[in-house]
Amino acid sequence: MEAVTERSAIRAGIAARDNSVVFDRVSKVFTTREGKDVLAVDNASLRIDDGQFVSIVGPSGCGKTTLLRMLAGLLAPAYGSLRIGDQPITGTRTDIGIVFQQSLLLPWLNILSNVLIPVEVQGRGREAYVHRAKELIAMVGLEGY
Repeated sequence: MEAVTERSAIRAGIAARDNSVVFDRVSKVFTTREGKDVLAVDNASLRIDDGQFVSIVGPSGCGKTTLLRMLAGLLAPAYGSLRIGDQPITGTRTDIGIVFQQSLLLPWLNILSNVLIPVEVQGRGREAYVHRAKELIAMVGLEGY
């Protein structure tokens, strides 16, 4: 299935779907074990348009992973809002995945079984997703592991 781009949508006479990611004045505060509030992200605003490739760089502890976790719906912002297109992010999303810096694989499983863990946790039935998982594994050059 071909992705709907603005140009192909115009040719077809339909409106392109807005898949832009928007962080609108987003802040996140964590509370330490001692009860002290720590501001992890402060008033971040960012728009990533469909098809853009964006890198977020900065020193350890500056909020990069916190932004990604908010985008995936794993954390809620203390202030501000996030959305994809016109859909607010209000909870976990099944269409966003995060690859963390640390290895989070289960060493007793093969690569296919590790990739399919979210499918199994969500109770979706492994067999319906095996073909796509194998395609993704091949795309990153890990088939056979």
